[in-house]
Amino acid sequence: MTAGPAPGAVRQLHLAVQLLGAGGEAGPRPDFDTCAALAKAAERGLFDFLLLTGGARTGGVRPAASAAYDTGTSADGWAGPERWGPEPVTVLHALAAVTSRIGLAVAVPAGAGGEPYDLARRIAALDRVSGGRAGGPPGRYGEAAGPQGRPVTLDFGGKGEVLITGPGGLASGVRRGARRMRVLSRFELAAGAAATAAAARDLADRLHAQVQSAATDGFVLHPDPAAAGRGLDAFVDRVVPLLQQHGSLRTAYTGTTLRDHLGLPRS
Repeated sequence: MTAGPAPGAVRQLHLAVQLLGAGGEAGPRPDFDTCAALAKAAERGLFDFLLLTGGARTGGVRPAASAAYDTGTSADGWAGPERWGPEPVTVLHALAAVTSRIGLAVAVPAGAGGEPYDLARRIAALDRVSGGRAGGPPGRYGEAAGPQGRPVTLDFGGKGEVLITGPGGLASGVRRGARRMRVLSRFELAAGAAATAAAARDLADRLHAQVQSAATDGFVLHPDPAAAGRGLDAFVDRVVPLLQQHGSLRTAYTGTTLRDHLGLPRS
């Protein structure tokens, strides 16, 4: 079980950002440069991890400078005629090269990742390459090999060490402390959510209050894809300093692995 805070202590807030979806999700597809900019902004904001969701296909990846493009016939190779997005684990390998501390996680629907062993093998390889920053769906990751042991497991159903719930907060039937895990709630980050000082303070106060009330351990932010990341930049510039003033958000990374960021033990 995860140890709770000491009486009177400020609960620490955990943050992640979802960069994109794949496998037919609606909405515009960000290009790799946009994904890299979002990743760098999240790392500047001391977020725990980046989250990519969608199908994790294993074949047909077209070589490109970013090594992140999926099959298809669009002009840039980013999204093909069947609305496929880029393959998440490959994108995370590319993002590992442009970041240094933030975690790199992928969540895929059941049956969407090809052979489970192959997906686990590729995430384990990402963990070694990134210095222990990887996370993925529950699977057989083999013997501990990287700096954090095994990749952090996360999903939307409560079996992982990080449980991602809906916008309402704690998932129905999930008891905090039933297992060693963090519960992160989805949060839609509109482009203008922190556009002014007053809006930023209101948002920081609301996020801080929800974590201190134990409604959740943190949030997975979903920036408006049409805004090209401007909402996340404003959040990092305006809201993060206020959360740090509240004492609920770190002022520096104190570890190097995703388990360090989440306060989970080495597996």
